[in-house]
Amino acid sequence: MSGHSFGGYETAFLMTQNKWFTTGIAGAGFVDLPRQAMSYHKFSYLNYVPDYARIESQQNRMIKSLFENYQGYLDNSPIYHLKKLSKPILLWAGKDDDNIHIDQSRSFFIGMKRLGKKGILLEYANEKHNLRSQENQLDLNVKAWQWMDFYLKSNKPSEWIRPMLE
Repeated sequence: MSGHSFGGYETAFLMTQNKWFTTGIAGAGFVDLPRQAMSYHKFSYLNYVPDYARIESQQNRMIKSLFENYQGYLDNSPIYHLKKLSKPILLWAGKDDDNIHIDQSRSFFIGMKRLGKKGILLEYANEKHNLRSQENQLDLNVKAWQWMDFYLKSNKPSEWIRPMLE
């Protein structure tokens, strides 16, 4: 399973909810809805709307505000279900992402490490929500291929994956 942005959120969420998938790749997805929603006064320059509008009425469709449905925001946040994660995830994000802050991916990764879950976080310098540099696009493409090769085909792990396995 693989996704970016809202697809990254969906990947992280589904990976914490079931064991259907052998692995996942989640790019620049939000994992903590209350934390994302607390930036109600933050304006998304990518979508030209306040962040609360995106969470309440766009892709997340939370409908009610964080303050009216706090438990719903927790229930729909992958980070609060990390204990149930049983398969490895490759996370990636741009360090300068002003749409979904990199701390969303970092928090998920730190939680994974704290719980002894397998995964890697790739952080791309000078990149925003979408990778623009051809060098970084190629790097992510190759690493995603190698990740899937290892987890889906049982091929030998690439050098950058090996430290996670030790």
